[in-house]
This record gives sequence, structure tokens and C-alpha cells, in this order.
Amino acid sequence: MRVSLGHRGFSLIEILIAAALVTLAAMAGVAYITRGSQHADWSRDKVFARQKALSILAELRAYVEGGEGEVAADLDGFDDGLGTNPSLTIQPDPTDPGAFLPPQDEVSGNIQDSGVWRWQRRITVKRFPGVNTRDLRICTVRMYRQRLGDTNPGEQMSEVSSVIRTIGDAFPTTQVYDVYLLALESVPGWWVYMDAIQPFIEATLTDLESRNPGLEFRTHWITKSGFGRDEEYAPYTNETRDSHAHTPWTYLYPGRMPAGSAADRYYVPGRMAGRVNLDGEMVPSFNNDRSVSESYTDSNGNGRRDPGESYTDSNGNGQYDIGNPVPYALADMHNHAMRQPDEVARHNARVAAGLDDDATPTWRMLLDRMIAEPDRYHNAILINLHGELLPMPPARNFSDAAKSPIAHPGWRAVAHPELLRPRRTQGSDAASDAPRLRVYAYKTDGSTDDPIMTQQEPWVDTNGNGVMDGFEGATHVDYDGDGVLDTESVPISVVLEGGDFTRAPNAAANPSLVVRRLAGGVDADGVAGNDAYQAWNQAARYPEVFTDLNGDGRHQRAEAWFDQNGDGIRQATEPFADLDGGGLFDTVTEPLTDGNGSGSWDSNAPAEPFTDANGNGRWDPAEPYADLDGNGVRNPPTTAVTPWRPWNPAVDNVSSLTRSAYVASYGEPFTDVDGDSTYDVAETFVDYNVNGVRDGGVTRGEMWYDIRYDAAQNETILFLHGTPLETPYVGGRGLNSPWRLYDLEYIPCPTPSS
Repeated sequence: MRVSLGHRGFSLIEILIAAALVTLAAMAGVAYITRGSQHADWSRDKVFARQKALSILAELRAYVEGGEGEVAADLDGFDDGLGTNPSLTIQPDPTDPGAFLPPQDEVSGNIQDSGVWRWQRRITVKRFPGVNTRDLRICTVRMYRQRLGDTNPGEQMSEVSSVIRTIGDAFPTTQVYDVYLLALESVPGWWVYMDAIQPFIEATLTDLESRNPGLEFRTHWITKSGFGRDEEYAPYTNETRDSHAHTPWTYLYPGRMPAGSAADRYYVPGRMAGRVNLDGEMVPSFNNDRSVSESYTDSNGNGRRDPGESYTDSNGNGQYDIGNPVPYALADMHNHAMRQPDEVARHNARVAAGLDDDATPTWRMLLDRMIAEPDRYHNAILINLHGELLPMPPARNFSDAAKSPIAHPGWRAVAHPELLRPRRTQGSDAASDAPRLRVYAYKTDGSTDDPIMTQQEPWVDTNGNGVMDGFEGATHVDYDGDGVLDTESVPISVVLEGGDFTRAPNAAANPSLVVRRLAGGVDADGVAGNDAYQAWNQAARYPEVFTDLNGDGRHQRAEAWFDQNGDGIRQATEPFADLDGGGLFDTVTEPLTDGNGSGSWDSNAPAEPFTDANGNGRWDPAEPYADLDGNGVRNPPTTAVTPWRPWNPAVDNVSSLTRSAYVASYGEPFTDVDGDSTYDVAETFVDYNVNGVRDGGVTRGEMWYDIRYDAAQNETILFLHGTPLETPYVGGRGLNSPWRLYDLEYIPCPTPSS
């Protein structure tokens, strides 16, 4: 019987063929990766070889132009002939003046692979064909890369040549060009590696000068795009770690690249003179920070150290260190440049300190100068070393903080939205974001000790002329302790364009605008120690809004009076409690928006302090009484009868005898306003305007606002008063130091929101 399996497997030949194909594909992939890595190594070696050749050529030129040699013929002794030398410099060894620095010296930069020097150089010095002179030589430098197994000297990786000429008997006419070389420290190259471009350009310009007697280039390396506004800004960059290493920092400049990359560095940390965090993995390691120069003896009194003047070698490195007394922050897309006057001042300070040259300003200043002083840059040459793209200085990416530099130097105010783009869904408030603004005040320096923005300060205006006269000076309450009367409050003004939001600010229902405040953190009330933080709450508006029914400009409240005859109608002679100091009896309470719940109208002037004897939170005037004997004071009973009973006109106002009897038992009659059966005198207060009644207003250190609408401009202006200028971080409120811009004291208050 024959059984059919229904399926057949692969034959041995098929399996062998498939394995061979997979093996070939794997070998091709490995070869491709290996070749790519070798190409990257080869490219890096080419850059190194050319850079070293240019460096040696520059040393040869310096030898005869400013060193030991006098004429070009003195270079003949450096000719290596057909041999090579592993020392990649012609600088002499201090320990052996007859020899070059050893190959492993950091100036040479050569290294060994299994006992074989990786690099060899060959210097060739020749006379110029057909010219028999000691002042002219053709110098050629070749660099060889010797790998394991290569025959000496290895593969030639670079060759550079230059004509070196020394001064002869004739002095040709000199033509000088100012060359401005744009190589910004905070901008990478575009198809150009900034790590190698500078020595290449310098060698090229030197070669042009050698080939063209009389040609002179004055080079100005423009390496700073500007000076950053935030002077605490210090982006991370790396040199000992590679750019793939872990880092928690947000702002970074990748420096040294991983092994096998086409270039050693993307950004070049060694060229960055601005403040950076160099290789600080978890804790910042600031480089180019502020440091003082070594002390020296200024023999000629010119304000700087000149060669030969003695100095104190603090770090023992054998040379004078100028330090960095005027540091700066990088200017880039995250930290835009200072305002032009500030940048000029910083540049001048760095020039005075010997850190910069006035002829080599920042890129932003150079553009300004080229526009303002075009004659200064005739015959100048500008070369952009960043490739095809021209970088522009970061002029600004945010508005300036509001300031009043003359009246209040060092004060700043800032307003910014919580959301850069709030959601707006037509017809749906729930699906929309209310635009919320944060308003801050801060100080840029310690020029003032004010904890909050200046408030109007009170005094007792004895003669009522509105001016603090000399004899009234002792009554001045000097909030900020500067010895000067501040006659008005200094608010932050926020302009809300395109509408009238004054209809119902901070209303319980459908508010047109909400202004909230975070009070506390500073000593605003003048009592020793910082005030405790309060929860966010709505700010009060002053002066409080009321309906002025009679148009007299004062808020009226129904006033209590003593109804001596009991007819329910106040007679002209019957006493009353004058609550507003107007001298007229008021029977109607005008409608009031009582923002702070004081029960009375409050102006935008300083509130008159009082003693709240009964603890009801408001000032109470004296209860009205009948001054029956006209002596101006209420007479108590002579023979007190208890319990006290109120005045009964039908019984007590019949005759002088009945009135005297009541007074003897209960004292002169009064209206018991608070119902405690006891006559209450007026609570004591400081009467600043001398009107006889206590006036409500702004308490010391209170954060409050006012608002008005400008119909002509169709804009609402919000005035925020009493804003703190600093605040510590306590109990989860305030701003913690690491969160503060510029490490200054910020506090978010008040907060308008609509």
C-alpha cells in the first residue's frame, strides 16, 4: 500500500543555496558598515592633517617674521630632505634647545599605535626658481598617516605650500584691507566645520600676503552675535563627554561628537567665551564665569597691565591672567540680545578690561556701525564662514519690562499670558479658555529696600490745605522710610485693547473681569517680619463704586438721630451721628459695591486707622444723645438706676423736671444704636483730613485695583496698586529661587482674568 504525505520539505541543495545567499547579504552589510566607519576615520584624519600642516607652516612664517630668524634663508635648516619627523611642530624643547618638542607633547599632538607614531611630517624648503636671494623661500609641509602594516612613512594625507618672504632692501607700497570674518560661537557651520575653518582661513590670508608684497589684511574675528539679556543663562556643552552622553539640561550646544563622526565637534566649546555649563552632567559646571584678574603694579598709571609690570602669579602658571571681570551670556534664540545701549556699555566695559578689542564688536554692533558709520568700513571685506546661510543677531523675542528709570530706578513690571494661544470655541464657554494674564513686579538691583511698589503716604493735614507743612511733618507716616512724602500710589497699568470691561469687575455673577491677588511674603503692613501668605482671593477696587443719588460726590448712609420728641421726624435741633463728615443729616443709604466688606465706602486714599473697641470690624461713631445742659459732653447719671431704660418722650419729655429726673437716673438720653443698653462713645482714630469722622480707604500694604474705559481708544486700563517687588518662597507660595528669571524675586500678583 502507498501512503501520500501531502507535503514535501526543502531539499539539502535548496537549504545550502539559501544559506549562501543569506551569508552573502550579511557580508555585504558588514562591509558597508565597515567602509562607512573607515571613511569617517579617513575624513577626520584629513581634517587633522591639513590643520597640522597649516599650523607648522604658520610656525615657519612666525620664525622669520617675529622670532629668531631674520631672513627666509634661515628656514633652510628645517628641511627634512627625504626623511620624516614625528614631531608635529618646530617649537624647540625647553629642556633640550637643540631638539624639537617631543612628538607626544600637547603642542605636537602625536600619539603612538603599538609603538609606531601615527603621524609623520616632512618639511621641504626650496629656493624660488630663477631667483637667487636669501629673502624668499618656498616651504612645503606634507603630513603622512602611518597605520599598522604600512611602509614608512605611510599614506600622504595633506600637502600645503606657501611662499615666505622677508623684508628686503625695497619697501613696496602697502594696501591694507580690514577683513571681518563672521564665525559666531553660538551658530554652527552650514556644510562647514567651525573647528577647522579658523586656522585654514588664517593660513590662506597669510599666503595671499606672502604672494603679494605690500598687501596687508587686518583680521577681525566676529565671534559674538550679541550679549544675552539673561546673564544667568548658561547652556550645556560638552568637551570631555561626547554629545550622546546623558544630560538633563534643556538648553544645550552639542560639542565633541562621538568617535567615528565626520567632525570632532559640532559646536566648539574652546571658542565659546560666553557663560556655559561645560560637561556638568547633573550639577552645572560653569565656564567663562566672573573671575578677577591677578593683581599687578600699574607703574605708569594707565589702568591696565603693560609688559614688564610686576604681578602676583596666583595660580603659579608663569603668566599673567587677566581673568574675566566682565563676563557675558550667549545671545541666541533662547536668550536674545540686550538692548542696544546696554550692549554698547557691556562692550566698552570689556574693552576697558582688556578682554575685547573695540575694532572687533559683536555681530549686532557691527551691523549697527555699518549703517550709522558707512565711511568707517570703506575697503572692508566681510566673509561669512558659516556657509550658504547668513546668521542674523537675535534682536528680541519678548517685550521689554515696563520701567521708570528716573523716578524708580531698578523697578520692573511684566505682564504675560498664562497660555500663548487660549482655545476659543464660538458659542461654548466650557470649551474655551479664559485669557489669563500674570502680572509681576521685580527689582533688577538692590538700589531700593522697598518691599512693595510705593503707596500714597498719609499725614494729619491740620490746616486742611492739602500740603504737608513743616509743622505737620511729625505726623507723616513714612511707609518706605525714605524721609520723603509720597503723595500718590505707583500702579502697574495694564491696557486691555478692544473693549470695555468696566461693567462688572469681580462680580459674583457674569463678571466682566476678575482680578485676583496673592498677598503676603513681604513686610507690607509695617509690622516686624514678613506677612504670612494668604490664599488667592479677589482684589478690592478703590474708590468703591456707589450710586450718587444726590450728586454731591460723597457716599451717604442713613444716619441715626435722637428723636427727643418722639414724633419720628428729625427736627433741626435733634442730634444725629454724622457718618460722612458732610454736616448734613442723611436719611437714605446710597447703593454701594462694598468690595472689602467693611460696611462703609472706602476711597483710594490711605485709610484712617482706628481702634475697633467692639470688634465688629468697622468704625463706630458716638451714639447720638441729647445735650440737655449744652455743655458739649454727655452727662452720666448722678444716682444710677438699673436696669437702664430708653427715653420715653411721653413720660420723660413733659417738663424740665421730668427731663432732670431721667438724667439723674440714666444720664442724658441717647439712641442705643447697637442695643447694648450702654452709651458708646466714638471709637478713637487718626483723623488725617480733620473732618471729624473716620474715613475708609486703602490699608497699608493692601493690593488693590482701579479700572477705567477710554472710549476714544476703545481700551480698558487696569491699574494694579500695592504690588510686591520681591517675595521669598515659603510654604509652597511665592517663587522658588530656581524658578525665578534672572534669579530675582518675582511674585504673581494681582492677576486679571476675563
